[in-house]
Amino acid sequence: MPRTSARIRKPRWKPKKEKKALDTFSEKRGKGRPFKVKASSVRGRADNYRGTLDTVWDRVAPRLLKVQTREDVVRSFESADVDWLRARTCDGA
Repeated sequence: MPRTSARIRKPRWKPKKEKKALDTFSEKRGKGRPFKVKASSVRGRADNYRGTLDTVWDRVAPRLLKVQTREDVVRSFESADVDWLRARTCDGA
């Protein structure tokens, strides 16, 4: 096979070699206070408490809206006869 005299031109522009890949992350911690709890767990717990309060609100609301102290809150739940919430009070654990 005969050789051709044509030469292949080299490209004028060469892509620069990347120093850092795009999918890496910085080892340095970001600004602000570090997270102690995941936001999704806080949201989930809030949804659970919201559902719980919805089920007993009719019985607890009149007394709960008049409370002034922490003890009044506990008494309002106790007087509403909500047994399954009594175990969740601060002193019950």
